[in-house]
Amino acid sequence: MSLAAQEIRKQRNPEKLRVARKCSYKEFMSCQPFNFKGTEATVGRIRWFKRTELIFLRSNCTKDCKVKFATGTLTGEALSWWNSFTPAYLE
Repeated sequence: MSLAAQEIRKQRNPEKLRVARKCSYKEFMSCQPFNFKGTEATVGRIRWFKRTELIFLRSNCTKDCKVKFATGTLTGEALSWWNSFTPAYLE
């Protein structure tokens, strides 16, 4: 269906438009995000960032959930680093 046809369809049936919904942590994790240890080289960090951003888009992740969900993928040194800043971040 062309873009113009989709626009016409939306105008004719506004009640059938998809409503954006907040994704859940379970949905985010079902997309299999990479874990981040904090010991990866530059390429590993870039892959983690890009994969995480792609999953945010795919799962309709809202801004308020991005930090919460991304920190759920931290392990090892990265998790220790994050935990040292968490109290300051939450204030």
